[in-house]
Amino acid sequence: EVLLDWRWVRRPYMWLWLGFLLGCAALLGAALAYDSWVRKHWWRDECFIMDVPQHLRAPHGCESVRAFCRWQFRAWKALPRASARAFGPRAMVDSVRLRSPVLGVQALLAQRHGLHVEVIQNHVWGAEGYVQLDLASVSHGDLGLVLDAARRDVPSAYAEFFSRLDRRQRLWILFCAVHPAAQVGQFTLRITAAKRAKLLVDCMIGSMTLSSIFIGVLGSATSLRSPDDCASSDAGLALVARFVTCTFFCALVVKVPLALVSIGLRTARGFVHYDALGPRTKRTQLRRWRLGDIAFWTISWILTAALCAYMTAFLANLHKADAFQWAIVFGTVVSKHFVVLPLFLAAHMVFACDITQSRYPDVARFGDPRMCLVMEAADPHPKVEELS
Repeated sequence: EVLLDWRWVRRPYMWLWLGFLLGCAALLGAALAYDSWVRKHWWRDECFIMDVPQHLRAPHGCESVRAFCRWQFRAWKALPRASARAFGPRAMVDSVRLRSPVLGVQALLAQRHGLHVEVIQNHVWGAEGYVQLDLASVSHGDLGLVLDAARRDVPSAYAEFFSRLDRRQRLWILFCAVHPAAQVGQFTLRITAAKRAKLLVDCMIGSMTLSSIFIGVLGSATSLRSPDDCASSDAGLALVARFVTCTFFCALVVKVPLALVSIGLRTARGFVHYDALGPRTKRTQLRRWRLGDIAFWTISWILTAALCAYMTAFLANLHKADAFQWAIVFGTVVSKHFVVLPLFLAAHMVFACDITQSRYPDVARFGDPRMCLVMEAADPHPKVEELS
């Protein structure tokens, strides 16, 4: 008679894994609750179907394929010229001078109004100025009010970001703007918070799984029932550096296909003219989007279940001497997504804003005409007013 040995459930790294899964479930639950609130108050798929102006209508069917091929051909043809403009000296100066302040102000607006930076960029205001003829503002009344409030708030947010916030406060605002957990409560138009949270969870679980496969292949962790085959565990800096590098590489490999899935989900939604597909445009288009959502969630949950099953089996057979290596992998994956990468991006943007404020003080104080934002000069000193 073969008895199942459940002693592995009591191991510390198994509890760490189960706690991580509970945290992922809580993140997904919060995202689903937020999406439910958004559908009741701000946005539904039906809002994408409206009277779209002729010059803003997207092609459908075979015409969309031909338009995509033409766009790709023109993009490849203009690639050398575009690269020279994007990476030239003038482009780099403009990037520091204009893009950095814009990102900081967009992060502050996102925090004030509960919007994602992507929404601020595409529907409110960016480096090219205010967004004109925005369909999202006129499609749904409640969301339009929020976008209008954010649009009116741009000058005060610009003045506050550069005049009243110190470096630490800017770092915190930008950190929250790019943090994946904070983004769950930020509205995006074309992809729901639940889908973004699910992609994040899949990225973390996939990174751990691929790193565990590398550990097993390299012989650094073998079965609990074959302890003689286990490699010697040396908790030195070389071991830590090796596993951190391996885990970052695995996270990059996993991130690439998931980034393509994210782009596909964002491009799947778009504004559709109410009779683009005939008299039943609304019903047909909504059915297509729902079928796409069903396919995404089905494939995503099957993949997640397979990865979790593998990870559970791997940890059940993990030797105690290799628990430190698993702790390195787990800590690297979690800290990379929730601490290292957001902090690195936020610090980089704060540094760029500091350069703008020191090298181009007029831009920091009064804005730039290319942003369609020119602030009024500061109020004169009371002594000056009295003498005048």
